[in-house]
Amino acid sequence: AHPQDPKDLAEYLRRRHFSLDWVLRKWLSEPGVALFYQGPTVAEEKPVEQVTVMNAHNEGVTLYISTDDHLPVKKTYSWRDPTDRERNIEGEVYDNYREVQGVMTPHTITRFYNGDMSNQRFLTEVSYNQGISDSQFEPTVPSEPKKR
Repeated sequence: AHPQDPKDLAEYLRRRHFSLDWVLRKWLSEPGVALFYQGPTVAEEKPVEQVTVMNAHNEGVTLYISTDDHLPVKKTYSWRDPTDRERNIEGEVYDNYREVQGVMTPHTITRFYNGDMSNQRFLTEVSYNQGISDSQFEPTVPSEPKKR
């Protein structure tokens, strides 16, 4: 572990704030949240139901839920860049679901930034609740070079 670059940290915190887990676990329990059902559509060549979740800060995430198995297929959200005030659209596509410890888990996750693929992950092994020590997340400070 080591300290992150401030730009990388800001991007990570934004993605976490709009993550599927964050939206479903935190946003839905907050006061002022609104759900907008937009009906059936097609996403990633699959029949889905489109739902937008808006929080009290006027931030929204659109979820595309499979009509076959009710699992998330796609998630999109937009945000404004503080420097140029341009609107950016980010999204994730979830595929190749398998059951892991009783939880249906996507093993292929593709991330998009303004319509272009920016990241793709293929998971080969997943496990939950491993009890990782907090010391694993403490940043290490590089030692200073010895003076001669």
